[in-house]
Amino acid sequence: SDLPAMDSHVRARDVKEAFKSIALKPTVSLWLQIFWAYRGPLVFQWVMVILSSVIDAGPQLAMLQLLQYLEARQSFDLVDLKAWFCVGSLLLVTLLETLVDYRVSWLMWSDLGVPIRSTCTTLIYEKMMRIKDCKEPPKEEKEAKDGDKNMSGVNGKKADEPKISKAEVAKKEAEKKKKAGQSEQDVINMFAVDTNGVGVFGAINQFYIMFLSKFVVSIVFLLLLVGWESLLAGMLIIVIVYPLNKFLAQRYGRVQKELMKARDK
Repeated sequence: SDLPAMDSHVRARDVKEAFKSIALKPTVSLWLQIFWAYRGPLVFQWVMVILSSVIDAGPQLAMLQLLQYLEARQSFDLVDLKAWFCVGSLLLVTLLETLVDYRVSWLMWSDLGVPIRSTCTTLIYEKMMRIKDCKEPPKEEKEAKDGDKNMSGVNGKKADEPKISKAEVAKKEAEKKKKAGQSEQDVINMFAVDTNGVGVFGAINQFYIMFLSKFVVSIVFLLLLVGWESLLAGMLIIVIVYPLNKFLAQRYGRVQKELMKARDK
């Protein structure tokens, strides 16, 4: 075969067995079971994201050191080791930043998104195969006994059969079909939407850690660069301008919707 075999952490049977072997009770919430089953890749992803946030400030720091040295130097030699050291640091930090970012992008889908979606799909399919699916389910014993009593009557005479109109029978059949169709639709939604949503969240949850870590790194970098007075003034301006920006964005969105409706007419 030209296509390579899938890894063990992606194949349905292997991920199902690995997920069921975790040391948690079945009564525990599903998201806790998923977190515990994939705790290793999740923690490693968070560590890589925090490292990436710290490295992202590296190119700016190297550029700042280079500019400060060029402004302060007195001689203009052809070979300036310190200047070339700053340029080399800028190159190395940029390459490291790119490698870490691509590693995080690969990890979020290969070790989290696809395996989690495969696990959820396998568990739903296994449970669906246990569902009894027949057009005419067998009657219960109690219903059968009640039917016999109605047929025999109290003194051995045949009891009067209840009159059921055709409309009521058709209504009951329609309700049964509606429930069956809704159940099938729920299963389809679980396969197509819910499992994919859980897998996508497992892949992109690192963005929350990334936003927080980048915010902390940016605050520290600006604090060392411009001081707390300038930093506080800049953040205060952002807080003041935010409501105006939000109002204008909402108004722009409403105008865009009205424009699209007018074009559709």
